[in-house]
Amino acid sequence: MITDLAKELNKFRDKLGKESGVSLIEVAAALPLGALVLVLLAIAISNFLITYEETRLYVQLQEELFNAVESIRYGFAKAGVTEMVGLIGLLSAENVVIRPDRQAITIKPLVIIQGSNEDLYSADFYLESGELKTSARYNTLYYQNERVFPTGNRLIGGEKQFRITDLRFTPEKYYYNDIYILGIDIEARVRFRARSSGQSVEEDLRINTRTINYNTSVFLGNS
Repeated sequence: MITDLAKELNKFRDKLGKESGVSLIEVAAALPLGALVLVLLAIAISNFLITYEETRLYVQLQEELFNAVESIRYGFAKAGVTEMVGLIGLLSAENVVIRPDRQAITIKPLVIIQGSNEDLYSADFYLESGELKTSARYNTLYYQNERVFPTGNRLIGGEKQFRITDLRFTPEKYYYNDIYILGIDIEARVRFRARSSGQSVEEDLRINTRTINYNTSVFLGNS
């Protein structure tokens, strides 16, 4: 029995000796290629993550702009002020006054409560330091300088991550002094990263930011 076991071991050893292995030279030659593949894979993953994050932020910019315009359209809700009354927005406006620089409007609502003083109800929407803000008065209640856009206040390289670069309110259709179609044109920008040293202003805006132009018109049915 011991002799049979020895024979089997010898057969196994002979079989291993016939197997062709990988030499050290072949391993050394394959290492640079493997390293190159890993580097290319890391670059591809990094570029994918960068592109994904930039796309996510750009979509967030669009969503926040849409919500900001909706706040102008329907009114801005403020806890402790607007719960028991209708919101003051373009859809409830009796008339709208555009400031001369066209970067702010005052909305006077159609007040349907009998005996109410119309002068005690109004809402302003205006551009201030790259942000859309609002102030309003609801009879004896009011709020001031509430930020509508952006929703956050993150800074990148000392600049707001989301900011409005231009805002224009335009009387597209009006009868005498009463506007019944108001145009809203907003240019806004999202910053992905800070400006690198040596980058020109043009390179910084092209590489590190994206800009969107949002245009819409609102029909003022009560004007």
